[in-house]
Amino acid sequence: MAEPVILEDDDLPDDVKVLRRLPKSSNEEWIVGINEFRGNNYVQVRVYYRDEKDDDKLKPGRQGMNVHEELLPEILGGLQDATDLLISMPRGRQSRAKNGNNS
Repeated sequence: MAEPVILEDDDLPDDVKVLRRLPKSSNEEWIVGINEFRGNNYVQVRVYYRDEKDDDKLKPGRQGMNVHEELLPEILGGLQDATDLLISMPRGRQSRAKNGNNS
């Protein structure tokens, strides 16, 4: 397995070891990383935004989650189960409409 690469771009938060950044909108990004709080390590998946007044650093938004390292295997298992289920399902709104489910 490849060694994880910690991103070091100037606009990233200083308190998170950022491993991935994924665009969400023109001024928002999903950030995946590791942070420490009160001596515990957490995996953080959070939306960060660019403040109109201060473009230098991304700021944390309300959307996201911190997962304690002990819960990470269970969360990953749940995500894998969700992925497997999605693969087996019809895709998108058109598929739901064809099946009579418009919700």
